[in-house]
Amino acid sequence: MDTYGDYRNTGPSKYRKTSSSFGLPTVRARYNGDVPEDFLVDKALSLVENQGMKHDKNTFLLDASSTGHNSTATEGYQIVPDEGPLPQFIKAGMASVPDYINNKIREAVQYLSFPGLLPQISRAFVTADSKLYFWNYFDGSDFVCFEEVKQIISNVGLVAPKSGIFPQQTEWILVVSTSVEILLIEILGISIASMEARLSEYSVASDDVQMTKIVGTKEGRIFMGGLDGHLYEILYGVKEHFFQKKCRKICHTSNGLLSIFKFGQGDPIQDVVVDDSRRLVYTLTKSKSEIQVYSLGEKGDDFIPKYKCKDLYFTIKRELPNIKEFRVINVFPITETESKQYQLQAITDSGIRIFLSTSQDAFSISGSNNTLSVRAVKLAPANRSQAIQTAQSGSPYPQQSSSPFAGTPMHDRFLTERLIHNQTVEPLEQELEEVSRSLYSKNVTILNVCPSEDQSTLIFISLDPKLCTNLWAENASENASFLCKAPGGVWDLSEDENNMNKTSIYYRNISSTREGSIHNEIITQHFLPAKQYILLTSFHTHVLSKMRPIDNLVRILNSSNGKIDHRVKLFIEEYGHIQTCIMAILLASTNVETVDAKHPNLRNWATSLSLECSRQASAERANNSSMFGFFQPSTASMTVGQISVALLLHRYLRPILHTTIITHATGKSAQFTFSPQEMGEIAQYLSSLKDFINQNPQVISKGSRGGNTNENFDAEEEARLSDGLHLLINRSLQAVLFLQNVNDFIFPNILQQLTSNGYGILSGMTVKEFMKEQGQKAAQELLQTITSLSNRMDTGEELLSQILQKNSQFYFSTADRDRLQAEECLEKAKNTPVESERTNLLNQSVQLYKKAATGNASIDNVVREYKALNYPTGIVEVALAQANKGIISSENSARFFLNNCPEGDADLRREFDRRRNYYGYVLSLLHESFDQGNESFQSMRSEIIPIIKKSNDVCLHYVIYDWYISMDEKAKLIQDFKGMTTAHLENYLNGKGTIDDLEILTTLYTANEKWGAASKTFAQLSSLPNVPLHQRSNYILRAYSLCKLANFHINDHNYATLIQDKVILVQLQMKIKDALSESRDIQYQTAARELEESDVMEISKLYRYTQTFGLHELQLEVLKNAETVDQSISNCIQENWRKIIRQEPTMASLSNKVKSLGDILGHSEAFPVEFLIAEMEKENMTNGKEERDAPWVIHTMLNLRISFRELVRIYDQLLDSSEWNEKAKMGHIGEMIVVLVKMWRENIRSMGPKDANYNKETNDFTRVVESVLTKRSSQLKSVGEEEVAQSMLELRKFLSGK
Repeated sequence: MDTYGDYRNTGPSKYRKTSSSFGLPTVRARYNGDVPEDFLVDKALSLVENQGMKHDKNTFLLDASSTGHNSTATEGYQIVPDEGPLPQFIKAGMASVPDYINNKIREAVQYLSFPGLLPQISRAFVTADSKLYFWNYFDGSDFVCFEEVKQIISNVGLVAPKSGIFPQQTEWILVVSTSVEILLIEILGISIASMEARLSEYSVASDDVQMTKIVGTKEGRIFMGGLDGHLYEILYGVKEHFFQKKCRKICHTSNGLLSIFKFGQGDPIQDVVVDDSRRLVYTLTKSKSEIQVYSLGEKGDDFIPKYKCKDLYFTIKRELPNIKEFRVINVFPITETESKQYQLQAITDSGIRIFLSTSQDAFSISGSNNTLSVRAVKLAPANRSQAIQTAQSGSPYPQQSSSPFAGTPMHDRFLTERLIHNQTVEPLEQELEEVSRSLYSKNVTILNVCPSEDQSTLIFISLDPKLCTNLWAENASENASFLCKAPGGVWDLSEDENNMNKTSIYYRNISSTREGSIHNEIITQHFLPAKQYILLTSFHTHVLSKMRPIDNLVRILNSSNGKIDHRVKLFIEEYGHIQTCIMAILLASTNVETVDAKHPNLRNWATSLSLECSRQASAERANNSSMFGFFQPSTASMTVGQISVALLLHRYLRPILHTTIITHATGKSAQFTFSPQEMGEIAQYLSSLKDFINQNPQVISKGSRGGNTNENFDAEEEARLSDGLHLLINRSLQAVLFLQNVNDFIFPNILQQLTSNGYGILSGMTVKEFMKEQGQKAAQELLQTITSLSNRMDTGEELLSQILQKNSQFYFSTADRDRLQAEECLEKAKNTPVESERTNLLNQSVQLYKKAATGNASIDNVVREYKALNYPTGIVEVALAQANKGIISSENSARFFLNNCPEGDADLRREFDRRRNYYGYVLSLLHESFDQGNESFQSMRSEIIPIIKKSNDVCLHYVIYDWYISMDEKAKLIQDFKGMTTAHLENYLNGKGTIDDLEILTTLYTANEKWGAASKTFAQLSSLPNVPLHQRSNYILRAYSLCKLANFHINDHNYATLIQDKVILVQLQMKIKDALSESRDIQYQTAARELEESDVMEISKLYRYTQTFGLHELQLEVLKNAETVDQSISNCIQENWRKIIRQEPTMASLSNKVKSLGDILGHSEAFPVEFLIAEMEKENMTNGKEERDAPWVIHTMLNLRISFRELVRIYDQLLDSSEWNEKAKMGHIGEMIVVLVKMWRENIRSMGPKDANYNKETNDFTRVVESVLTKRSSQLKSVGEEEVAQSMLELRKFLSGK
């Protein structure tokens, strides 16, 4: 929390009775004459309010972006890449779905399981039949299993509880729908680390209706959409009697009949949403996309059917004839703070956004008053890559050498120069893939496109924040970002507002719908953190943050090291000097929360930027009429700095400036309008601004204009303006602190003790008036009341001193005091016999030492003292705290160490040596813990390792890991640091990248059961140079086995295929290398060494080796794995087989060779059965009659499981070939057919008629053979082979007899 400066000591005193107690003395200004302070403050207030009215007028950007000359036209999108210096959305965090959840689902789910998000409590959930599992989606912690539901869960919804029904600690109600009943479960005790789910007494029968959506109003009403097309409500907490139960379900859409008398099956309800701001409920049907509107009445306790919108597609098609048919998948209410024209957005499965309203306006497409009608349509943006390509192809940016982007790649220019030219990219003529899920919230739309189950594309559409500064924007463009390849299918999308401080006075003012509340991001970024969105996939929960202008400014300053380079100038072009100056002052003076980490020098950089901007003359040109009366300067003479400070002060004071101090002027019900916490929050901002102006007075002073001159410049008027702003900042801070302290006083009924005169003064007084002269009188009345109460209790001076003490407590702590207090705690701990008290004192001393700046000599003494008290954890914590007090980040030091401490950067070397000196205390303890003979340190590792693992000091982790490895304690390294949080160790080992380090990494992954990561690391090892082929083969085989274990064939099919291919290739490479190694030929040996020393070769290279060295058998194996087999490859296969056949000396050896290769090649293209039979029979024909008649070819093929029928077909085809048209050859083939049939007859007899396959085999073979025997017997008889022909006829008779 920011300190409050000197004004924390300016509280009231009971001795101050005059108006000077709250005002500075009259200023003797730098101009002639005395000017009363109140006059300056009053005029400065007028200036602040006028600037606020001029610059901070609320603009409904959604109206501007969705309307214009043609509301149905495809509006321009400004395509913002998801990478680069100015992204609109970034991934701010990620957590894996807990393994326990996945395991439980696999074990338990039999019927139904579905996941989802409950953003109100920062939890994700998944059902497993009747069980509910919850976990914190930010880090996967706080796993809760709810098992009290007895039926299969079909839907859940989180709603607010009704007031007065449940115990006060019940924060939410989880409505669980099953096929039998609907249950209400209390959710309580919610925190980041825990929550409790408890079954309530309320339940109701579901009447076999499956609920598709469950929502609730802020008052606690529960609505449910049914699969039967009806809308239901659960009523609970009512008094039970004979005709009415305390929990019951009613159907609002059954035409007045009871729900049990509903007839027919309606269009299922797709979506149900509640608009609490207008007290409306919307339903969307699934098939027809009909939208129905229901009113809940002014008090939210009624239910009145109002409007219906149907035939959306045909309505829009009339305006956009080329649009394809769509289905609405979601509807989202648009609040009154976002739009005056629209109240509902419908999103289709093609990404079309349809804006609807119940009021008629000039931009409507359809409908009339009192109907829900289409008002505007926005088509989906183009995809990211094509959008950028389109932007580049047109060369929309100037290429002159004077451009700040001369020589910059076009992609980078697109990311930055768009700020100057505001180029828009029209959506391309391409259909968007189907949108499966969508989300809309506060001018941000997210579309999820799932091209596959394991990959999603997210499209983010948001309004351009710079347009918040343009009060006359008519055609506001929208930014569209494409976040591609989100891993896993998207289960749910949601906005998480739990990072918002909803108790903040600024949050409530921004969230309000009342007149004067501001919702523009250019202003809300001062007080609210970046919006964050939760994406639940099948693997992780991702936290996505929307970048605000101030976040982009931080990113630019970080990347430019604070230099005002072309990127900063482009930012100023985008948002103007005034808004940029305000953002710079915020960064320089407050702890405004940003998405990116802040550089240690960011405040200095932001200060320099604010000074640079403040020197610019205002672009505003007004007449010379005096706003300050007779001495007020014209706006033409004001600097950007003065306007910026005035505008920032207005934003700080806006929630309270025109609000009364008390809510009631009379009676005992009078109370302060604002709580002490709210006033304290405003005081922090005012104090930071005061401190900044005190340190940098030139921002608003006379000299801030620099070299810019203006003939209308008036030194005296500007001096008055500067003094007026100074005084107003101080006065407003005093007023806010005074009201805070009085409200926070120990007497809660102080307002009831005021005199009637005091009530009269405070009645209706606003905070703005309190800052003026009349506020001094009100303060006097309050002080007199406090003094009176104090005197009656005889504690007046003590009570007043408590106020002063409260104002000054933030200045209390210093490094010296921390160190002294730490030493005092340590001394007490040494002399305390009670163990629990000693531990408490030691813990206190550690916290104080960590805040104090401790040198080497001091920490040596601390280490000795802690060792004597057997307190090693204190040594570690203090040493690590001191190590991180350097000026260079731990990440930079870690990179320096990972690069083996290169020479050249003396500052980095000194910083690393300083860090390593403190790390030495930790390493010394670890060394002692490894000493088996030292029993006092046996359990030390178990105490200090958790502290090391929790540390964010990257350099520490790297030094510790290196020490383990240097001590040859790799096993202990894995044992001590395995687990879920091993990112630092993984980065270290990957960064080193040696074989030894990567092998340790595979051991770590295996120990953590990260099979996929281990597989990919083994694959990485297999690609390293200087790895022997047999070791490379071993790495690949291990990668393949782990790939199967990790189910990569399902989750990462491409990687699994790649590894499987590498297994085949490395095995072929091994075989070729071994074959070449058998030869003594020098060329063969050289080739074998090449294969041994190279990476896994492509199949084309392996083929060249087999071809060059005549390795015909291995060449066939290579060709077997070819992706495609064309005619040239087929010829190559046949030629290799001819060579193999010719090389065999005997038919027996040839038969064995064919069998051997057949087992290897299988039924692939590399084993051409028809060709081989023909070639072997040709070879057979060269033998004598007796040897030729032996059916060894048939036996060979039968041994390779070629069927009888296939062999008959092949031999039959040979008789049609011209090569076999000779009498002897035809007779030989006929004999082989006879032999085949006889062999089949013996085979079928061995099966016997009782065999199940007997009849099938007989019938199949008979059909094939009968025609063959009939045809071929005549053919063979005609050429003189009567004996063979006769055998065929006999066989045919035999078959006919069968």
